[in-house]
Amino acid sequence: MNNMTYDILAYVQRIVLPALATLIATLGQIWNWTWPVEQVVLTLTAIDTFMGVVLRISSNQYYEQLEQMANLDVPEEEEEEEEGGIG
Repeated sequence: MNNMTYDILAYVQRIVLPALATLIATLGQIWNWTWPVEQVVLTLTAIDTFMGVVLRISSNQYYEQLEQMANLDVPEEEEEEEEGGIG
């Protein structure tokens, strides 16, 4: 997943879905909507939670890959100095 896709999905997960669920729940109460407001809100909340977990996993994998790439770029001499092997 590229950065732009991640950013859009994170925005939807963090801002849009919670706001939409709150809006529907609130308006449903105010206007006594007859359709199943609770089921819609619970569905939106479940989707939001699922997206949050998937995005966190994706983020963790991304940072693990960055860390692995950074460790590959460190010359052997520097690694030994950091571990106290030369001295």
